[in-house]
Formats: sequence, C-alpha cells, structure tokens
Amino acid sequence: MPTMHTIFDRISEGSPVLDSVEVTGHGEAAGFHVDRIQALQPHHARTLDDWVQALRPYDDEAVSVASEEVYQRYITHLTGSAAHIGSGHFDAIPLTPGQDGIGGVCPGE
Repeated sequence: MPTMHTIFDRISEGSPVLDSVEVTGHGEAAGFHVDRIQALQPHHARTLDDWVQALRPYDDEAVSVASEEVYQRYITHLTGSAAHIGSGHFDAIPLTPGQDGIGGVCPGE
C-alpha cells in the first residue's frame, strides 16, 4: 500500500494537504464560518473501492484515453486512499461554508 505522502505528492504535485482545522481557520480569516463538517469514513472508502471495480473492465480503454502511467497513478490513488481511509488513518471531510446572511447548508438537510 502506498503511503499517503506518496499518493498526495503524485496527485497534488507538492501542494499542501490541509486538515479540517487548517481549512476552517483559513475560511474564518476570509469571513466565512463552517456550518457543517462531515466525516465520510467508511462510506468514502467503499465508494473508492466501487469506482476501482467499475473501472477495471475498461482498463484498456482508460489507458488508450490517457496513458498507462496516468491510469496506474489514478488506480494507485483510488486504492491507496481507500485503504488509508478504511483503516482510519485518513478521512475525506467535506466542509460546508457560509457567510453571515448566506447559509451554507443545502435546503432539506
């Protein structure tokens, strides 16, 4: 299993990966507040695994559209992220921002 450092280095090409506390702090400094923080684990791990299984029958087509290198990088990202998220070492956490007078939560939630 690749390390999360390896996965993010390849995907984000050296851009920093911020945790929810850092993102919230930057948002608040810009005048936003966070209406909701929702951890997706373990649901996101299963989604990533499902994406890999759905893509596998189309390996040849995916490689012809992109390249073997790009395809392998994407599969490594999906499988590695699923493994790290599923093990509890990492999570995908969407944040819902809002501003005073402008709600950030979707209607019906």
